[in-house]
Order: sequence, then structure tokens, then C-alpha cells
Amino acid sequence: MLEITQTCLDSITQDYEVVLQYGSSDGYQKIDNIKIAQAFFDRDESIEHFRNADVVFSHCGIGSIYNSLQFNRPTVLIPRLKKYAEFSDDHQLQIANEVKRNELVFMIEDINKHLSVKFLQFLEFGLKVKKYRRDIINYELGHTINDLF
Repeated sequence: MLEITQTCLDSITQDYEVVLQYGSSDGYQKIDNIKIAQAFFDRDESIEHFRNADVVFSHCGIGSIYNSLQFNRPTVLIPRLKKYAEFSDDHQLQIANEVKRNELVFMIEDINKHLSVKFLQFLEFGLKVKKYRRDIINYELGHTINDLF
């Protein structure tokens, strides 16, 4: 994930700052322009970072996707994959494939020669989107799941 993130960041020509939650990952020191880096942010700090972000890079955890999209932020999803021994299965890829239909989601599985161009196109679009908080809770889905049990 770090290499993909840095590849995208390297293509940005304007100044930027990175707020990074790195969890149990190492190697995050290789990311440029870090303003803040912590293993974990508490819930309030995390929400504030999502609210203020221009673009979000994230693995495909449901909480991260939810927080990013509720603040209407362009989101680069990088699923953690079995082939890299990051998980025992590819459930994050499955999640990413479901949410990548959202125009504010750009999903990346691997680095390729077109990554920077595609990322910059996505970023150009995403930065034009109005920032606001929206309710993205799917109550109907919640009721459907409850009815199954």
C-alpha cells in the first residue's frame, strides 16, 4: 500500500500534506510530506481528519470507507490482498469491487504504467466535488439483515 500511495503522491505537482494512520505497518517513513503520523487516531481525531481531507488513501476497511464517503471525499482504495500475505483471503478486494462504482472511489490493486495518469484524472475530478457531510446509512439494508435472523 505504501508504494502505491507514494507513486500517486509523486505525481502531484502542487504542495500537499499527509496525515497518516499507519497501524501496525512499518515503512511509512518513506511517505513524503507527512504532517502527522500516528499508529492510531482516536475516533474524534479520525473524524476530524476525514472532514478536513482533500483526498483519502485507505485500505478497504468498512469504517474507513464509510468515514471517507460520509464526508464526500475522493477516496483511493488499496485493498490488502492475499497474494501479498496481508490477509488470509481477498475480502477487501470484494469490498472494493462493490464500492468502486461510486464516482468518488478510485480502486488500485497494483502499480502499472498508467497509474499516475489515472490517479491525476481522478484527483482532478475529486477536488472539484463539494465537501459536505451526508447520511450514507442504508437503513433498508439494515432492516433486511435483521429480518434474516
